[in-house]
Amino acid sequence: MLYDITRTLSAATAVFPGDTPVKTAEVMRMRDGDSANVSAIQMSVHAGTHIDAPRHYSDTGIGIDQVSLDVLMGPTRVITLEMPGRITKADLEARHLRGVTRLLVHTRGSEIPNDVFDPTFPHFEGVAADYLGGLGIKLIGIDTPSVDEASSKTLQAHMAFLRHNTLIMENLCLTGVPDGLYDLIALPIKIEGSDAAPARVLLRTMA
Repeated sequence: MLYDITRTLSAATAVFPGDTPVKTAEVMRMRDGDSANVSAIQMSVHAGTHIDAPRHYSDTGIGIDQVSLDVLMGPTRVITLEMPGRITKADLEARHLRGVTRLLVHTRGSEIPNDVFDPTFPHFEGVAADYLGGLGIKLIGIDTPSVDEASSKTLQAHMAFLRHNTLIMENLCLTGVPDGLYDLIALPIKIEGSDAAPARVLLRTMA
């Protein structure tokens, strides 16, 4: 079975307050006599389902075009954490994650509508992020707009994942996906030097 865990982008897609919203426009229309239909889009690279590049939180970090696709494809564990707010180290220790390389965390964030920005979304404590990085996890995904608290200025979880060379994937939608092991395909748009990029993210059940 194939699960598309990508959020649909539209003009209604919620973004962080102050970030660039999604805007689409028809620049050519067959009904107006043009030879084809052509659209244009303007948006933040962090709108909807996206992958952060190290450049997002480090001036010396690589851009999304240099991120290894090997990390973004392969066996992936999905777990559900039902706490309303902070994800702690203890929450993660109870899930026996040693040996996991890629981890997707399903929270109540998946049930937040695409057009709603909820500033109370679940997020990682810095210590929890450092714990996951220390386990050797190279890709972390979550179904919320950020791995950090919405109001964070220090981005402790981002910085912990950076120290461990752990890539971050945000704004997934894991509704209807049972916990377990899957084959992941996550392909960001190849934008030169960008700090992030929208991505189409799929999970395939493993035989």
